[in-house]
Amino acid sequence: MKLIPIFSITAAMFILSACATGPRKVSLAEATAFENQAITDTRIQPTSSPQPGMLYTQPVNKTEPCMLLTDQPNGRNSRVYWDGDCIDGHAYGLGRVIALSDTYHTEEITIHNGDGYSNWRPVRVLDYIENHGMYGKIKKDAAHYLFSGLAESITSDSTNFFMQYRLGAMNSKGNRQYLDTSPFNPAKVIVNHPSERVEYVLVDFSALPATSYQVQKYLFLADPTKDRPAGFRIALFRNGIVEHQKLTANGQRVAELVQLPPEYIDQLKDKIFEAQVAIQKASEDVAKAQRMEREYLYMACADDYSIKGVPAKDMNIARQICTWRDQWTEPYARAEAKYKQEMEQKQQEAARAEQQNAYIAAQKAQAAAAQNAAFAASMAELNQTLQQQNNNTMQQINQMNQQMQQQNNQKVNSWAPQMKKTTICNRIGNQVFCRQPNN
Repeated sequence: MKLIPIFSITAAMFILSACATGPRKVSLAEATAFENQAITDTRIQPTSSPQPGMLYTQPVNKTEPCMLLTDQPNGRNSRVYWDGDCIDGHAYGLGRVIALSDTYHTEEITIHNGDGYSNWRPVRVLDYIENHGMYGKIKKDAAHYLFSGLAESITSDSTNFFMQYRLGAMNSKGNRQYLDTSPFNPAKVIVNHPSERVEYVLVDFSALPATSYQVQKYLFLADPTKDRPAGFRIALFRNGIVEHQKLTANGQRVAELVQLPPEYIDQLKDKIFEAQVAIQKASEDVAKAQRMEREYLYMACADDYSIKGVPAKDMNIARQICTWRDQWTEPYARAEAKYKQEMEQKQQEAARAEQQNAYIAAQKAQAAAAQNAAFAASMAELNQTLQQQNNNTMQQINQMNQQMQQQNNQKVNSWAPQMKKTTICNRIGNQVFCRQPNN
């Protein structure tokens, strides 16, 4: 199974190298204190009441028995239509459930297998009142509700338009593993929510224009009841620096930098990986549901399409599925243009900040280089002065040594005893030759 590459993380990414003089080492007990307490609190809470039984509804446009499994509550002027087939008293095959009343309008494209349950069937759900939708697979019965796929929500008014996507899995016990994204928000958030009191979160700002010294990713354990980190947080900066941060009680500020135990980091990493697996599976389920929707709309959006037994007024409502998204075309385009403008502005701000940082760094480097050059010149001058002084000193010492040597030689000569000299003369003919014998 191939996981989403932009969120693949390794323990090495978030491990802070040990240093004898580095941050305080946090024990595993301290790092997991909040999690352990939250799990204990969850266990002692009373169990939730059983899920209410599912309702079976007979479509008003069907004359033969054709029960639909639904959780849609009754309302004033409520009616349910089914444009698929029926078999053995239950809905069967590809079709659409259209649920209308004075207060709600929901539709569900799906495939029923005729047994009254159709668990893990592909679905495309639209809520026309709340502007919510879902793609994926669903399982509903009296005890369980399981969903794997994509939930989309649209918020629109006269001035603002926003879309939010949540891709992942959830069940009736509140366990959720998902990825939150938006076409108008650069942040991407992966969440593993295994209980009511604990969730593991990876926030990715990679798509946000920023400087190299700003945060790229956060990894932390969170308190979902307060929507904030609990205890500690790991920050990965764009320049590769990693910080293990102990947060203040409100989770808003860094109290101190610490070194978290590897076992704790591995646990966070494993929980995010679990969420990635669920997200990848949900993506596959979405693709199947979208393929089913395309096949259905090819039939339902034909000019001659009609549903037998549906009044003209409701038939006009049923045709909205073919043009439902058209109403968001202009608001989406305006929001997209605004978002791109904001991102371009942030990109320019980041570029200016980087230039300013580079200029400051260059100025510091230039100042340091000048200071080093001045120091080197001063040292060279000092060395030259010392060398000259040394040469002069050595010359003086040599002169003194020569003088002392001469004085010593004179003293030696003056102290040496005077030897008596003898002269030997010889007469040869008329000549006399004299000499001193060698001693």
